[in-house]
Amino acid sequence: MKSSGKTKKNSDIDFKADLSLTRKDIAAMKKKPFETKPDFEDYIIFLGEIGAFESEKLKTEFYETESEL
Repeated sequence: MKSSGKTKKNSDIDFKADLSLTRKDIAAMKKKPFETKPDFEDYIIFLGEIGAFESEKLKTEFYETESEL
């Protein structure tokens, strides 16, 4: 589907003019995503509480037939 308006091709993005970021946005981007290391022990405990490690043992069946691929 073609758009009715004209588009510029191969134009560079002017981050100051093209993006409307507030000071709060810029401060959030500079902040580290994790201030502390994630606690995997709590995660493992959580998985145990929801039964993530409790699964049925699958029954394995062997068939006495030969096949070719």
